[in-house]
Amino acid sequence: MKRKKYSFSGSRPVFTGSPAIVPGGFNLDVTNQNFAVGSTIPAGSLAITEEEPVRTVKIVKTAEVVSIDSNDAKIVNLKVSDYFEPIFVVGDSVLKAGAISGLFSAAPTITHIKRTPGGVFQITLSATISGLQVGDVLEQVVSAASAEVVAGILTSHGDSDHIYMVTPGLDLNAGDKVMNYPLAEGALIASAIAVTSYDKLTGKLVLASDPTDDDAGDALIKVFADGTKAVTSQAVAAEIGKANRVTITDTVVSEFETPIDVCEDTMQYALFENRVAPIPASQKDASGEHLAANPHVRLTKAFA
Repeated sequence: MKRKKYSFSGSRPVFTGSPAIVPGGFNLDVTNQNFAVGSTIPAGSLAITEEEPVRTVKIVKTAEVVSIDSNDAKIVNLKVSDYFEPIFVVGDSVLKAGAISGLFSAAPTITHIKRTPGGVFQITLSATISGLQVGDVLEQVVSAASAEVVAGILTSHGDSDHIYMVTPGLDLNAGDKVMNYPLAEGALIASAIAVTSYDKLTGKLVLASDPTDDDAGDALIKVFADGTKAVTSQAVAAEIGKANRVTITDTVVSEFETPIDVCEDTMQYALFENRVAPIPASQKDASGEHLAANPHVRLTKAFA
């Protein structure tokens, strides 16, 4: 893709120089994310671009915790600076960056936002976030299907002990449910077999009873309840994705389409981390100096 230089004006650049802009531009994705009309998406925001079927941009929403109400831990104040303020909206689900796990339905949602004089951005959550502390980063999470966990039965067992040797290292724990794989259409969760224990190192699996097919080479799959039915995945909380670009200018969210420009290559320059919303470690490469999904976007913690 061809690139051109973008010239900045004003006194608050977030790049050390003039990075490359992707020609043609994109539109803000307001189908998969919500934004407040009139709010500003700051320059340097982490962006996830989609080329097909339309050119759209999702934004990785993050914010640093600056205080937590001593009487109600669901009330949290987020950092506002000269360069940016949080772009969360009511209804966003959030978790602590670096500790995103569990069911999406269990992730707290923002139920109220209050801005007060002095640049305070206060959110109220539907539930507390365990272990949340000042200095932690909140990140928007979305729903994603969990991966299917299949355990291939490798050996037979005794007549009554329900012990199998299966694949080591699976995400199986006592109390989980398994069924024969592939899952029969319309299988009932009541027919699933409980895991008594599983040794991740050796692959030793102890079940509460025997599956229908339990010969060497047969397979089991971890299942979840969807009403009375058994399903092979469930909605878990996840990052919205890995940023492959960053926004290049402040962008005001329009009531209708919002054009937005992005940088795909900082060239010999870099993005000032101290002048943008927090960038989670999960969005960086091993060196911490580039985006994990685009090594051409360089980061610096230096102050101009």
